Amino acid sequence: MSIIKLSLKWSMLIALILFMFISSDQSVLAKKQKTLGGEKNGCLALNYHRVREDTWIDKLLSAFSNSKELKIYSVTDTQFESHIKWLKGKNAQFLSLDEFIHYKEKGKFPKNCVWLNFDDMDQSIYENAFPIMKKYDVQGTGFVITDHVGDPDFHNIRMSPKKELLKMKNSGLWDFASHTHDMHTMKKDKSKLVLYAEKGNIKQDIDKSTDYIKDELDGNEQAIAYPYGQANDKLIKQLDNDTSIKYGFTLEEKAVVPDSDNFYIPRVMVSDDAFNKLVKKWEGFNHE
Repeated sequence: MSIIKLSLKWSMLIALILFMFISSDQSVLAKKQKTLGGEKNGCLALNYHRVREDTWIDKLLSAFSNSKELKIYSVTDTQFESHIKWLKGKNAQFLSLDEFIHYKEKGKFPKNCVWLNFDDMDQSIYENAFPIMKKYDVQGTGFVITDHVGDPDFHNIRMSPKKELLKMKNSGLWDFASHTHDMHTMKKDKSKLVLYAEKGNIKQDIDKSTDYIKDELDGNEQAIAYPYGQANDKLIKQLDNDTSIKYGFTLEEKAVVPDSDNFYIPRVMVSDDAFNKLVKKWEGFNHE
């Protein structure tokens, strides 16, 4: 009898181990199956925030810090260049904002479509990303917080002055659109833009921003990147009815397809980890 009980215990233990192994394997498989979609007719809207200089101090900070600024909201210039080189190796077709909108409205994106875009426009983009983009001759779009152009300390970040933005524009590689005038703050997990939309009071800010974009930077006054990627239907109704905005960009791990809602166009926020796990696995680069 004791032998039978012992045998049953071992059988149960083996079954439990097998169950845990299978469950773990299925979990890993589920993670591996996560894709951006849009393989047959899509475009990757790749969003960057900061491009840091790759120094030994930066490496030290990155090794011992879990800061979101370092891990999620920024990449080093070395990483950024490796991203561009990889995309060029996949024959990526880099679009301007106007080209991106044109193809979306047309209903057909070019093969291997990529649209690079950058939020905030702090000086790390001018100093570290812009030279790499010139080197590889790739286009990009900057979403500008217009009331803070040239601000030396916006949330501890140095923002590019107008002369740098114009130099980027005049290179023929850059265009610009709105990231609001002065609504890039967060309160209780909601952006200032969303909070003001609840009170019906966003028109003045958006008009100031789009006027600056059009008049000072010869940019696109119909597009906005929502601060923190946040938007809701109440905000969008006001943007559509009361401002020049017709295209709004969120942050979401999806490829853009022609049917994507024009006010909820997804952009993939790029860290080095996200690039390796999502962008490199996008089947759109392998689709015939």
